[in-house]
Amino acid sequence: LDLEPELQPAQPEEQRGAEEQQQPAQLEDKQQQPEQLDGGYGWLIVFGAWLTFFWVFGLFYSFGVLFTSFLCPKEGDGSLGEGSLGDAGVCEDGGFGASRGVTSLLQGVAMATMNSTGWLGGALVDRWGQRRIIIAAAALGTGSILAASFCTSVVPMLLTYGIGAGLANMLAFIAAGSLVPAWFSARRSYAQGWAFTGSGMSN
Repeated sequence: LDLEPELQPAQPEEQRGAEEQQQPAQLEDKQQQPEQLDGGYGWLIVFGAWLTFFWVFGLFYSFGVLFTSFLCPKEGDGSLGEGSLGDAGVCEDGGFGASRGVTSLLQGVAMATMNSTGWLGGALVDRWGQRRIIIAAAALGTGSILAASFCTSVVPMLLTYGIGAGLANMLAFIAAGSLVPAWFSARRSYAQGWAFTGSGMSN
């Protein structure tokens, strides 16, 4: 019997270098993971994920409060709906002057953007790692909300709040959701459950 193991041919240095460059994020994450899981620094990761989910869902849950301010009061009875526009085409009472249906598109586009681009977020996390993606999501989300505060009509709000904030929330959700399991083994479900309570507390 031939008991000697079969020797695998050595890979060229160029091929090995190319493979290492294809997965820089995975190598970085493995170096940052502690030897012992289920505690310690992992609970700080859980808290960070909790804050992320609190922000992601809190922004969308608050749309019901913002919705009334986006509408112009009607002249006369003061009910909400299509309001009067000033000389500059801006609602005199601070709203957008659009109908309820058109204004509701802001939330619909934001949710659709977040839920339909998860595949993109997963690919970016695999390529760049959770830390870089969460930082990018925070920057994109902050910039989108600041830009939305200067909007005076529905169309710019669709670009800033609907698409910009939707993409930011998607990136943050994917990155934070995939980070917690990497720091826990036996108590993985327990830690993941605590992290996701942030979405409920933001309601």
